[in-house]
Amino acid sequence: MEFLLLGLLLIIIAVVVLFLKSSDDTSQNAPPQEQPVQETKMNYIKEVEIPIRIEASENKQPSHPQRQSVGTDEVRLSKDKLLNKYRSHIPGDMFDAMIMCDDDMITIKQSDLDKLDEKLKEEKAFNKKLQKTAELNNAGMKLEKDGKIDEAIQIYEKNVKLGYPASHSYDRLMILYRKQKDTKNEVRIIEMAIEKFPKDVKYKERLSKVNKKS
Repeated sequence: MEFLLLGLLLIIIAVVVLFLKSSDDTSQNAPPQEQPVQETKMNYIKEVEIPIRIEASENKQPSHPQRQSVGTDEVRLSKDKLLNKYRSHIPGDMFDAMIMCDDDMITIKQSDLDKLDEKLKEEKAFNKKLQKTAELNNAGMKLEKDGKIDEAIQIYEKNVKLGYPASHSYDRLMILYRKQKDTKNEVRIIEMAIEKFPKDVKYKERLSKVNKKS
């Protein structure tokens, strides 16, 4: 009886083993199941160009402004430039206003600026005459020293025509014409000197002496 039970148990074990083996082969031959792919969500940052607008302030002045138009008869000028260029010609009230002003720029009428330019032009012409007069006087004195009296007279006459208010040429001509006994030209030069230097009485006195002798 025991042998019978043992044999039956072996048969059952054999059947179970065969079943498990068969089940394992089936699972190995089955097509592999696809694993679900988990999508990874990517966050993209979109680049956006932001336009930057730079505007110059309307009230901002240039670093070193020299001259700017303000109105039909007004301009703004650098105070330093105005002083450096027109100092000797700037009217007192304008000069005081410039000194009191803290701004580097000053507003001035175009007509006033034109007047300053005209005065500056006259000053340059005056100084040019002064330089030329000095040159001619020196040349005349050298000719006198060298005994070239007629040539010296021509130089002094040229100086008188130039019109600069210097008395040297008038004085030398009066003397030289007196030495040459040329009374007509002596009187002419004296009368020109009286007109040019009305406050100098010596020319009137000289004219009076010449007229008495003649």
